[in-house]
Amino acid sequence: EQKIKIQAQDLTNQFAKASVKKVFAGDTHFFSEYEEPSTKLPMATVGAITSQRNLQLPRFAIVSIYEDGSTGVEDVEVK
Repeated sequence: EQKIKIQAQDLTNQFAKASVKKVFAGDTHFFSEYEEPSTKLPMATVGAITSQRNLQLPRFAIVSIYEDGSTGVEDVEVK
């Protein structure tokens, strides 16, 4: 467990050094947007379209990337 935490922090630090604007991840079955505490790197996890093992209603995300490099993330519930 500690080894994974160290690997995750190393990877996050590499992203920050490379001037990554935002990190997107899936397979968590949960939508969230947050800022990584130590690097202040914005992160987003997208939900799952399936209802199995999903803590939220089924959903997907629409990601917009603008010319100035900024991003927008729309969380869309499937009803």
